[in-house]
Amino acid sequence: MGQAEPTTEVGVLSIDCGVCSSPRLRTESAPLCDISQHVAFYFAFLESYFWFLVIAACFGVASYFLLPQYSLIIAVANCLWSVVFVEQWKRQEVDLAVCWNVRSVSQFHSKRAQFQPETETKDPVTGEMVKVFPAWKRLTKQVPYGCIYQMIDCKQTTT
Repeated sequence: MGQAEPTTEVGVLSIDCGVCSSPRLRTESAPLCDISQHVAFYFAFLESYFWFLVIAACFGVASYFLLPQYSLIIAVANCLWSVVFVEQWKRQEVDLAVCWNVRSVSQFHSKRAQFQPETETKDPVTGEMVKVFPAWKRLTKQVPYGCIYQMIDCKQTTT
């Protein structure tokens, strides 16, 4: 994949980078030159949410006619639908950020001041240095506390 080259067509930034999953998002929904990147992501989110709601609505209509009222299948399908939507949006958001050459749009939290990274590596996509703490070391700290919490919870439920 080559480098994205923006071209201006009647006030719209048109980017063809091949990363965006929807051809319409590459051209028509790309951020306008005079609006905020947050607004562009908002409308991209709305479009994605709308199409996922169409899927949920079709399933709801089918289940209304085919399944009994208060079916467990409907509850499980709604839970799976919501998880799949959130994970798909996270992936699409990253794709759009790379395609539109935008960073830090969805980050609402700052890094902890006490964070002590073990190494720094270069992010292959953005090219910036990222502080890294190994996952296995993080797990060695989290697992014992999780076991303690589980034992306390089991003890409270049995009494």
